[in-house]
Amino acid sequence: MTTKATRVFASAAALILLVSCGTLNDIKSANELIRADNELAQLVSARDRVPANTVIHQVDQSVQAQLVIAGDDALRKAQLLRTDASVKRRLEAVSWYRIATTAYWQSRATGSVDKMFQAAQEGKALCAELGHQAPDRDAFYLTLVIPFAAFEASANTPHQGLLLDLDEVEFLDNRNLTAGLSVVKDAYSRLLTMRSVLREIDASQNDPVLVRHATLQAYYEENRSAAHDFFENARARLWTRLSQLEKRFPTDYAALGFTKEEVAQLRF
Repeated sequence: MTTKATRVFASAAALILLVSCGTLNDIKSANELIRADNELAQLVSARDRVPANTVIHQVDQSVQAQLVIAGDDALRKAQLLRTDASVKRRLEAVSWYRIATTAYWQSRATGSVDKMFQAAQEGKALCAELGHQAPDRDAFYLTLVIPFAAFEASANTPHQGLLLDLDEVEFLDNRNLTAGLSVVKDAYSRLLTMRSVLREIDASQNDPVLVRHATLQAYYEENRSAAHDFFENARARLWTRLSQLEKRFPTDYAALGFTKEEVAQLRF
């Protein structure tokens, strides 16, 4: 259910408004984009007001569906404008790609993952074509969304999320041994993915666009720190579970294919 999603990063609602239409000089042409950004921010805020463990599933699903629709609409508009002869129209296309990518990401809908990647990749390609004319905040955002989304995807398991899954593992007897082994194996795989994604996120910390836009830099740093904290918490919990497993079930521990020492070395 979408209501059990693990939230690693700060709400994107404020960031949506931060980067909205910052480089469009024609206010009249920007009106539709401004409305779309406002509506997107309102949807994200509405989704964030629904507790992660809520039993009111229908509200969450409704917001999710609206975010997917917003993404589809923005992607369609971006694709119509991306080949326009007018640079102004292509700049608008970049903003629509940003809106589409954000809507798909924030929907947390499994079926929208491919669309999110498509929108981000097409948007980044258009920014490359525009060169120095590309809106720097939109271009940076399109680069950032994919690793942020990938990290959140790794934090979310089919059950309760990585941290809660690890918390519930107890190698006290063999009653839940099989399930516990499955959790720690999955956790190690997810940590390897997270470390790779975090390196990609960290690589952006010296991007000149952050120097030019202090609020964007603050958002980036807050979420980069949150991702590192989440990773360290998960790594520490996995190490603890492996220590328990090694002590009580050494044969099963030896058969894992990785050790607690390797987990301890998953640092930066």
